[in-house]
Amino acid sequence: MRLSEKLYWTNLFVDRLHEGFYSLRPFSDAREGSGMSAKSTLSNLAKGMKARVVGYAQGNPAYRARLLALGITRGVVVEVVNLAPLGDPVEISVRGFHLSLRRSEASVVEVVPV
Repeated sequence: MRLSEKLYWTNLFVDRLHEGFYSLRPFSDAREGSGMSAKSTLSNLAKGMKARVVGYAQGNPAYRARLLALGITRGVVVEVVNLAPLGDPVEISVRGFHLSLRRSEASVVEVVPV
């Protein structure tokens, strides 16, 4: 496949992603619902807690794509490093770096405690 063909298919995917044609929600996990811990959101975790990302809530597909680009993908373990005094923003550690998210942004990420 030539480079121009790869760019064509990449641009087509991105265009359809923004139109809502594709969903960034992960495939269903067979282990979910079989006695595992209930899903929560990243914004509900307390300082020092670790959790595994299981998906994203419904919302803006472009924002979900941004989170994926930052490394917050399905299966990655995140740790809440710090909470601001009023609870916003939330500082997390993911893949060896620290990232600060607004509480509203963190509520998009669905997690299960580790």
